[in-house]
Amino acid sequence: KSNIMENKDLVDFYASDPISSFKSMMESCYCYGGLTKSNKYILDFKDELGEEVWNETYDSYSKFLKDNYTVEHNVGKDNEGLTYNRLVPRLDNTNDDI
Repeated sequence: KSNIMENKDLVDFYASDPISSFKSMMESCYCYGGLTKSNKYILDFKDELGEEVWNETYDSYSKFLKDNYTVEHNVGKDNEGLTYNRLVPRLDNTNDDI
């Protein structure tokens, strides 16, 4: 596979390099309504990546997610009654206002 931005694919869940791990966390935060630069789960990656790489990755990948994916809510429920969301590819691609 080439660049993830060209493939319109999400990060491989089992990828372990720091940037892929950061992008995977961004996907989770987007899926549950918390994709902001102040989210503590995202901020955890800033020390490892450095501020410049962190900001570039956040800016480009958050745009990629919002341009190409939407959130489907309550797609499943676990044994404790918690519901799950998932990211689904956008068909309309008009996410400019999010």
